[in-house]
Amino acid sequence: MLPDSVVARAVAWVDARVTLRPGATEAQRWDRGLPVVVAIWVALLAAVTSYAVLERMPHIDDSVSNYFQAKYFAASRQRESRCWCDSINGRLSLLC
Repeated sequence: MLPDSVVARAVAWVDARVTLRPGATEAQRWDRGLPVVVAIWVALLAAVTSYAVLERMPHIDDSVSNYFQAKYFAASRQRESRCWCDSINGRLSLLC
């Protein structure tokens, strides 16, 4: 656990920069910028996680089938291909 003095200093630092208390009359410095910074941070974290952990591939069955079909649609080979995905009762089957 953190010592009480460290927690008190951290709370004072945040209170000086962001309006968190109800009933505050004036806006602090980071009130408008903090949501933008947090949104950028979350987007970067999601991108790094997708790249490093998930290897830039979908890991949900629906996403995998969508990715498979999108490759064929993008190549304009949906009519030429003999393999089609068919979803019956939630199961993915390839018809070749």
